[in-house]
Amino acid sequence: MVADAWFRGPGLASRYPRPVRSVSVLLIAVIVALTWLAVPADVTAANMRTQVTVFEAFSPAGSPSLPATSASGYCSTGSLVADRSDAWRCLAGNQTYDPCFSTKANTSVVACPNEALTSDVEIHLTRPLPTPHANQRAASANDRRWLIVLGPKCFKTPSAAKCYRCKFKPGTKLSLNGMRPNYDCGPRGHLRLVGFGVPNRSREPWTMYYGFVISKRTVVTYGTPTAMVHAWM
Repeated sequence: MVADAWFRGPGLASRYPRPVRSVSVLLIAVIVALTWLAVPADVTAANMRTQVTVFEAFSPAGSPSLPATSASGYCSTGSLVADRSDAWRCLAGNQTYDPCFSTKANTSVVACPNEALTSDVEIHLTRPLPTPHANQRAASANDRRWLIVLGPKCFKTPSAAKCYRCKFKPGTKLSLNGMRPNYDCGPRGHLRLVGFGVPNRSREPWTMYYGFVISKRTVVTYGTPTAMVHAWM
C-alpha cells in the first residue's frame, strides 16, 4: 500500500513495497516540492533575512486589525498554538479556533486570524475569558513562532506558489531523528509538508528542516534545511 512507503534523507535512502508505480508518483511530487524549497542561485545571503513580527490582532483602540466576520462563542483555555498570554483556544458553533487573540481594550471579544492573515473571525464571548488557564508569557519577539513561511524563492517573489505557510501543530507524537514535525504546511498532492524541530536562529536567514508525511508516517526528509522567510510570534 502507498501509505506504507517511506523515504529518509539525505540522499533519499528508501524502502518501499509494491506497487512501485504509486511510489513513483509520490517521488515526483516530492521532487517538485524540493525544487521549490531549494535555494536559487540569484538569491544571496545579503538579501535573505528572516522577518520577525509580533502579530497584533487589534489596534490600540480595540478595533480588529484584519477584516472580520462575527460569531458567538467562548474560549476554553490558553492557546496551544501561540504561547502568549493574550492567545486563546476558542469555540464558535462546531468550529475550534486556535489561536484567538484578546485585547485589554475590549475583553468581550477575541479575534481569530486565518493562516493567510487576510481576515479573522471575531468571536463575541458568551463567557468570560478563562484567565486562570491563560498562557504566562507576554507577547514578544522571543515567543514560539506560531506561523512561519518557508521557501527561499519567496525572498525574491513573495507569491503563494513559491511560499510555504506553516502553522504550529500541538500534540503530534511522530518524530524523526529526534525532531518532531512541529509545523503543518498543508497538503502537497497526496503528501503533507511539515517543518521539523525548531528554527536554527544562529545566523540569517533562519532555517528549518522540512519533510513530508503521509498517513501519520514520515515519507521523506531532505538533508539541507530550507530558509525561513517570515515568522510570526
